[in-house]
Order: sequence, then structure tokens, then C-alpha cells
Amino acid sequence: MATTEAMWQRVRDYVARSTQTDTPVTLLHSLAWLNEEYAEDGSDTVLGEGCVATTAGEFLRGRHLGLVAGVAVGTWDQAAMATLPVRFNVLRWLGLSGKTLIIDEAHAYDAYGHALTVRLLEWLGHLGVPVVLLSATLAGSLARRLVDAYLRGAGHPGAGDVAPAYPGWLFADATSGAVTASPVIESRRQRSLVIDLHEVSHTHDPDRRDGRAQRLAEELAPLYEAGQDPGAVLVVCNTVPAAQQTYLALKERRGSRRPRLLLLHARMPVWQRDATTQLLLGLLGPTAARPDEPLIVVATQVAEQSLDVDFDLVISDLAPLAQLLQRAGRGHRHQLGERGARPAWADAPRLVSAPPADRCRHRPGARSTTRRCYAARATCSPTGPGSLWTWARWPRRSKRSTPTSTTWPTRRSPTTGSERCARRPRPPRPMPSPSPPRTRSRTFTR
Repeated sequence: MATTEAMWQRVRDYVARSTQTDTPVTLLHSLAWLNEEYAEDGSDTVLGEGCVATTAGEFLRGRHLGLVAGVAVGTWDQAAMATLPVRFNVLRWLGLSGKTLIIDEAHAYDAYGHALTVRLLEWLGHLGVPVVLLSATLAGSLARRLVDAYLRGAGHPGAGDVAPAYPGWLFADATSGAVTASPVIESRRQRSLVIDLHEVSHTHDPDRRDGRAQRLAEELAPLYEAGQDPGAVLVVCNTVPAAQQTYLALKERRGSRRPRLLLLHARMPVWQRDATTQLLLGLLGPTAARPDEPLIVVATQVAEQSLDVDFDLVISDLAPLAQLLQRAGRGHRHQLGERGARPAWADAPRLVSAPPADRCRHRPGARSTTRRCYAARATCSPTGPGSLWTWARWPRRSKRSTPTSTTWPTRRSPTTGSERCARRPRPPRPMPSPSPPRTRSRTFTR
């Protein structure tokens, strides 16, 4: 939602400068009504010279009607819900037809979300809706599947192999089914990226030599020393609790100087998250001068997409390759020019990743997974050579089979004097048989 709101502001400004008639621009996500700028965007908004109105009226702000506006900016699920058998999905198709659909960060979906995107592209190809997919880290196999889905919906199954170029573009014609790929486009911003991998134990204990906290302390040491150049460092955590604990641990650290600490994640109140985002854009935006004091930003995945900021160093937890490249793109993003200089300890783009150690510290000789191995309550069992080890936070109770030769204890009834089994194994419960279909008979009298 944070990235959607940032994109809504850019699109609204573009529409105000580019269109000739009033064009409403809607913001579509579950908490859009909490956006103060969108809520205050009314009919009394003062327009600049040469601009048109982009205000969405009361009707377009209603439920299920946001996509009907001339321009809509929303989360991915607003369009993907049209492929599901839900109520009013016809209104979503009405809003999508006749437009150009742009899906940014097309790689940032799981398997289920990718399947919905494939079905969405099939329908859009059938309707003849132009689609633009944007991604800097989309795998070739996923790109081929998305292009095939669009052409299949347009009536051209079996389009053949697609080999996208990075950086480059690929065009699929829904009318003829022809696919055109560009050669690799030379970029002036091309540079080498240094990736440092340090295997650590994911613990926040600063006294542990092989822990994650110790590695962070070594990488962030120049920011706590007064004799070093100031700089900006981004620390990306995979979960909100990990980001909060990392922020508190860095806040308690002492040195000859104290850097400025900021925390950014998706569970923050909307007003606080928006204020932090605007503060970052003012400090590290494309036109901002480099800060005079050291800055450390601890964030989650909200910092890796649609946030145009520039850091000197990026430190990240282990993540898929596409996400690691997105996070690395927040470092040395802009050409500084007269706005400042890079610190001496970060003169080149560098990404520091901290994958978990190969050995589990709680059990000698055991391998650990990407998740934390809980001491005293963890159970590790091998699943094969070279594979990961399964884990469980709480020990599972084993189901013991009852042998037939077991002598069960008996007890004597106080009234009849007969003996009976004190503990008797329960017989297995039979599966219920399917009930016959119910029929209804109705008698009508005239």
C-alpha cells in the first residue's frame, strides 16, 4: 500500500500535466480512505496553471467502482479479483476494458499470485486490452509463461520460445501473434555490484561472535565513529519483528557519535509510515543533498519497491534472488554530482547478505534451515543428502501402535464384582457413507 500511494502521487501529477480534460484518478487499496491527501482531494482543490482536475467524485469512490475511473492506481489484487468468482467482478472487467493495464514489479508474486496473473492475462488478451509488464528481475521462464498466456487468450496458442533481453523490451502482438524482442540495450548506468556473503546465526545477542548482531556491528562501525565520513545505510529484514528487534539493538549501541535511526515497515500507522517515507525522500531522494549526519534505516520489503531513495550501503537478510537485486538497487542509485560525495568506506555499490550458518548451533553436526532453530524444543531430522532439515517449534507427539499381545490392566466393579478392562483401545472410527441426495416433492393445487 505504501508503494501504491507513492505511485498514485506520481500518476496524478502526470495526468494533471498531460491531459486536456478533467480526468479522475482513483486510489485503490483497502486503506485508501486513510490517505489524507486522497481524502482531501475535493472539488475545492486549487489547480495550477495549465493543469486539469484529477479529483475522483463520490460515485467513483464507492465500492467496486474505482476501476471505472479514467485512471486508477491500486494494488495488484484489485485487478486480479476479476478472475475470481466473486460478486461484482463484472464491474471490474468493465473498468479494465478499454484501458491500458500496467503491472509494475511483475516478479513480486508467489505461486498462487502468479497463477492468477496468468489467468488475468488470458482474459485481457481475449478482450484486446493492452498490457505493460514492468520488471527488472523477471526470470525468463516466467516471462515466457506470461506472454504465452496473453497470446493464448488472444487466440494464438503455442507462440513459441520467448527470449527476453535484460535490459530490453519484448512486444507481443495480439492481432497477429508475432513476438518481437529487442537486443540488449546498453545503459550508461551499468556498474558492477560487490556482494558479500557472511554466514551468521540469526540471533540478536551482541555478545555472540558468529551472530547476526555482531556482523551488523562490524558493518555499521564507521557510522558510530566520529572520525569516519557520514553516510546512509539500509538494513532490510524479512519480518517485522526482526526489523523491530534490530532497530532496538542499534538504538542501544554506543559510540563516539550516534547516527540517526529510522524504522519503516508495513505495520506502522498510516500517518507514521507516510511521514517516514516523505522524510526519506527529503533526505535521500533524487534531488536531495547528502545528509551531514550518519543515517541508518531499518526496513522490511516496503523499501525495495517504488521508493526512489539512494543509500551508500545495503545490508539484507537472505531472500530470493529477485528481491536481493531489488534491494541492491537502493544503493548508489543516483548520480550525486554537486549534491555531495560518497563516504570513503562505501565508494562502490555493495550488498551485504547474511544467510544462516550451515551448522545448527544447538546440535553438533546438524544442519540448520533459513528459519530459527529453537533450542530445547527443536526437532531436526534428515530428509536426504544435500537437502534441508525439517524443523518443528513444538515437539510432536508420536502415535504409538497398540500391539495385540498387550495385557491391559483391569479393575473390579464395586457393585457386581466383575472385572473389566480399565483402559481399552478405541476402535477406528468408520468413514461416513455418502448420504443419498435429498429430493423434494411439492404439490400444487389450483
